[in-house]
Amino acid sequence: MADGKLSMNTNIIVSPPNPKHYVISKRGSNWSWEIAALVLSVGAASALIALLVYVDGEPLNYWSFFISPNALMSVLAAVSRTSLGFTISSCLAQAKWNWFRRRPDSLIGFDRFDDASRGPWGSLWLIVWLRRPHWVAIGAVTTIMLIAFEPFLQLLVSFNDDFQVKHGDWQSNISLCNTLDVGIYNIKEPESPVSMLIQPSNESITLWKYDFQSDEGISSAFRSGFYIRSSTDLLPTPKFFCSTLNCTWETSPTIAICSECADITRALTRYETRYEDGRHSLTNALPFINITNWHNSNGSNNNWVQMTATRITDSQRTISFKHLTTMITTLQVIKASDEYEDSYFLSAPTVKATECALYFCVKALESTVEDGILRERVVASWHGRDMSSYLKQPPDDEDRGFSSFEAWSNHSLYSLSGDVIRDDLRFQINRDDRKLYNMDDEQYPMSITQNTIGSVLHLVNDEILGENMVWPHGNPAAILQALHERGNLTGVFDNVARLVSNWIRDFHGSEKMGSEQKRIIVQIKWPFSILPALTISLGYMFSIWTMLETRQLSLRPWKTDMVETLAHCADVETGMQLMRANRNGNLRNVARGMKVRLENTKRGLELRVKRDSKR
Repeated sequence: MADGKLSMNTNIIVSPPNPKHYVISKRGSNWSWEIAALVLSVGAASALIALLVYVDGEPLNYWSFFISPNALMSVLAAVSRTSLGFTISSCLAQAKWNWFRRRPDSLIGFDRFDDASRGPWGSLWLIVWLRRPHWVAIGAVTTIMLIAFEPFLQLLVSFNDDFQVKHGDWQSNISLCNTLDVGIYNIKEPESPVSMLIQPSNESITLWKYDFQSDEGISSAFRSGFYIRSSTDLLPTPKFFCSTLNCTWETSPTIAICSECADITRALTRYETRYEDGRHSLTNALPFINITNWHNSNGSNNNWVQMTATRITDSQRTISFKHLTTMITTLQVIKASDEYEDSYFLSAPTVKATECALYFCVKALESTVEDGILRERVVASWHGRDMSSYLKQPPDDEDRGFSSFEAWSNHSLYSLSGDVIRDDLRFQINRDDRKLYNMDDEQYPMSITQNTIGSVLHLVNDEILGENMVWPHGNPAAILQALHERGNLTGVFDNVARLVSNWIRDFHGSEKMGSEQKRIIVQIKWPFSILPALTISLGYMFSIWTMLETRQLSLRPWKTDMVETLAHCADVETGMQLMRANRNGNLRNVARGMKVRLENTKRGLELRVKRDSKR
């Protein structure tokens, strides 16, 4: 070292220690943002592939997510493309530093790399400038391919009409009921006969005692209908199967329960009674029930009645439903408003009367399934009884007495004192209606057995409802409290009819085959996924390669940082040469011929002109 040979012969230039680095660029001085974007891009692409595999070959109406498959694909594709584009842009910007650190090249190349980091047009010119294969071209090509990323994804998905089911071939069906036979209704013949003399015909008939046992399922349906608070739209639907989730059935008849309510307030009789002791009573009455409230001389009322009701089994004793021949029950209700206790004058319109009926019927239903939801519309209904049905069996000499008994009881289906063995009840449906609504010989006549009629009528009229129900003071009938709380009697009876009808169809019906409507099937054309997959693969490879090369060259990731560019730009002599060329109007020509390299100098890394290329 004394003779100085080492310092004279070495050409190693030791760069000064790096000063403290201040982050100027929004992209930072490391690869954290780019790595995060790359992970996000690959993650979104993986989710997109999983989504495509999931929906491939499936009916579109099976999709239940709140965003459509197309929209979700577009979101994932946009996330993957923009994240990858951000990373590739940064890596192309960094590639110019790496490029000139490894080799000297035309200064115009610095500009080409910078343009390539800004978009597809600059990337195209970078490829032209390179003139030979190089891994940097992968980044430029990937930037151009990103333009076609989303269009190719759109070509991936197609929608076709198809009847085929992916995992099996099933026929659509829905439950209907043509013959109803539930419960037990035993006529105790020949035990304990009851003889009845019918007036005014003076004819006699022998009736027999009976016992009944209602079906637990139909009993639960009736009780749930009276107590449930849901609207008819939320009630369970009858059983159906529709593999495509879009099916239709021909208009079809089924045995059901119908309901109807009428306002009979006009039939109320109101009168007031005054007593010598100062008490007043106000009565609102129908033929079989009334509300009478007392008011003491001091104006108090300790036994205020707000609601009374009775069930009626004879249609001729009703006010609005005398035409019904298949009546299960009619409930007459008188209800006072909350202000009734203090409004005891005759002019106070505080009491309303309602009459609601339940009866057996046949409904012609138009059933459709749309997006898996069953919707049914009643297009016609019949409740008329074929009067040649539900007669004493076998016929005998007492037929005349039985006819008189039926006329005397107004052909009521409810028998209190005794009954006889009867054939099935059939509905009266004319030939034109049967033809119009597709009732073939197998469906008609539609019938209900005596077991069903006897057990259902005694269940409803004897166990659920009563003859004299008063609330809140009097007969503590739970059903009356429920009706008072519900308020809307029409809705209550609709619930009952709907629930019982659905139960009848589910457990005592037959299946009606329907037709499945064409489904929209999602099909993925996988060949179109090659370009997006190749774009992601090349972009991932280029980005990782650039990051590793930057580390290998011990460079900071300056990327697009303009402050760093100014800090490491050409030396003073080169800058003056460029300024002279700019004044002479040949700046770009000089830049093309000027070869520079990123070298270590006493001032740090700096773009320096190769001495053999100086002009």
